[in-house]
Amino acid sequence: LTALACSMENEFLACGFADGHVLIYRSPTTESQTIVQYIKPTSSSPSGISGLFFGSGCLFICREESSFDPTKAEKVDDLEGISSIDLKAGLGAEPFLLDERGCAHGCATYNSSTNEIMVGRSDGVYFYSAEDRGGAVGIEGEKKAVGMLSGGYILIASIDSKNRRTAIDIYDIKNKFIAFHWQLPEGSSIASISCREGKANSNEEREKNLAYVLTNQGSLLLLKEKDITSKLELLYRKNLYPIAIMLANASDYDI
Repeated sequence: LTALACSMENEFLACGFADGHVLIYRSPTTESQTIVQYIKPTSSSPSGISGLFFGSGCLFICREESSFDPTKAEKVDDLEGISSIDLKAGLGAEPFLLDERGCAHGCATYNSSTNEIMVGRSDGVYFYSAEDRGGAVGIEGEKKAVGMLSGGYILIASIDSKNRRTAIDIYDIKNKFIAFHWQLPEGSSIASISCREGKANSNEEREKNLAYVLTNQGSLLLLKEKDITSKLELLYRKNLYPIAIMLANASDYDI
């Protein structure tokens, strides 16, 4: 077992395996039995499943990125990477191929606000809806982890190509700038990340985003989002006034 996902309504459970197969379980109702769909890889040399994500009415399937050369494929069916399944069409629907390229474990995340997945590769981060490829963010470096945060922020852990140190970036998708950048000490790398998206509270104010970063040396780092006033003060000190204005407008902050 290499990937596991459960839908928000607990109706579906998906399991991905190293041999490229996927099992989708649908929970029984009072009138039916548990339904199982078995998805076989179409490639003659399938890659393992690196990620599974339930979206609104769909399941995204990510396969491991390999050194497979698409130009040498004998047929189109030999190309598999990122695909989606329409769950509303029933548990007999075939996967829809979104991209021939896959991604490494931990290098994909789901954006619930846009019903897209975001996939990190060495040349950038790519967005996919259930029907098509979307845009991309040009942050280079060998990706080690990707995580989604509320407010349109994405956390990206990658290897700096110049000094080979692990860098953590938080990118503002809407305003298109790097909101946070930090490099781990030399010799440290990312073992795992966990992002907690800030949810709206009873006063309709969004809670602060949190990100936990576990390193290979056993250190646990906590990244906590600043409030809007602190963010603007930091941008003012750096004379980044255009970005401060964009951020204030996006946050409905009175300036």
